[in-house]
Amino acid sequence: MTVVALTGASGRLGRLVIESLSELTRPGDVVLATRDPDGLRAAVPPGMQLRFADFDAPESLPAAFAGVDRLLVISTDHLGERVRQHRAAFAAAAAVGVDQVIYTSMLKPTAAHPCAPLASDHRLTEEALRAAGPIWSILRYGFFAETLLGSAERAVQSGRWISNAGGGHASWVAVADCAEVAAHVLAFGGHERQILEIVGPEALSYADIVRLLADISGQPIELVSLDDRAYREDLIRRGAAEADADEYTSFGPAIRRGFATAETGTVLEITGRSPRGLREVLLGHGLAPGAARSASAGPIAAT
Repeated sequence: MTVVALTGASGRLGRLVIESLSELTRPGDVVLATRDPDGLRAAVPPGMQLRFADFDAPESLPAAFAGVDRLLVISTDHLGERVRQHRAAFAAAAAVGVDQVIYTSMLKPTAAHPCAPLASDHRLTEEALRAAGPIWSILRYGFFAETLLGSAERAVQSGRWISNAGGGHASWVAVADCAEVAAHVLAFGGHERQILEIVGPEALSYADIVRLLADISGQPIELVSLDDRAYREDLIRRGAAEADADEYTSFGPAIRRGFATAETGTVLEITGRSPRGLREVLLGHGLAPGAARSASAGPIAAT
């Protein structure tokens, strides 16, 4: 019997991993580590174990990971804090004898990455995992396709999509595909001391995305290209905090400079199924074909 566990079980990615695990493993062999076991209980398949785990309370982690053979550590969302949090999780896993730890990272988290704080957190976490002791596997995800949904809806309403990504491309990946890959590696092991890049089926520019969106919605949409400074100023003008504007703006140069693409068949190789394309993601989240534009257009869309 192999016991597997995942942290961040109540988050969006975690819940999708749970769904995939329910088809791949016996429920009794799955441990779900979360800060809110009671809040997650109603959504968990019968038989899966719920354990309290708080990365900000390291003393809670050894008991949460006890008896676990393989552990998936889903990256926390606390920018600037997560390296410390992840190190605590890795140390606890090593202390209780977890054989393999799997971590969810991002594509190309080098020191040159324009999304510097985000890339630094992932890079330092990867280094900490490799030094922690257990066998490691790293899942480097492309940009989530679902992050485009709000901008896509606003673009249909406003007729414009504003971007600072120029002609750059990104290999947008569905969160469900990321979850399925994670669940397979967690359930079946392997991929020891490997870095796996998980991306969608094709790299798209924002011009490609706008054409796709216009085709689905039946509405003409203009792509408005700004430089980084003008884009940041526009975000602040529309209400974004300066720190958020800096973060959102940094994705443009990351895309322009090739940090958001990879050529890999990881999703197909591991799950046996081709990755979902952006059209499937948009339609699957309720973007209706031929949607009529509202008379009162919403905010200008942004990356």
